[in-house]
Amino acid sequence: MAAGHRVNTRASLDRELDRLAAMLSPWLARLRHPAQFWPQFNALAGRIDDGAGMADRAHVARRLDAMLAAHGMDRRDDPASGVAGAAAPPSRHAVGVTGKRRAGRARGASG
Repeated sequence: MAAGHRVNTRASLDRELDRLAAMLSPWLARLRHPAQFWPQFNALAGRIDDGAGMADRAHVARRLDAMLAAHGMDRRDDPASGVAGAAAPPSRHAVGVTGKRRAGRARGASG
């Protein structure tokens, strides 16, 4: 059913985002290692983003950025921020993520 799931309204997107935001504090408190967080967060955020219409994607990205910032985090800190399924930041951030990711690949490829 998840493949056919669509979040169509701003109100339903906000409910999903509110649920994700409410999960963050207890979730982060239980993490054994920060690397465990990103794949799980990206999967949940990606489902929300996938259900957003084009007009709401920037709203979703701003809300995701704000909820992470409230916990001192940034999606650009995710070492796999360009992986398929990850919630993509708005295009103004994508340049920074892309540049960072390319630099990381160049280092990884040579060493």
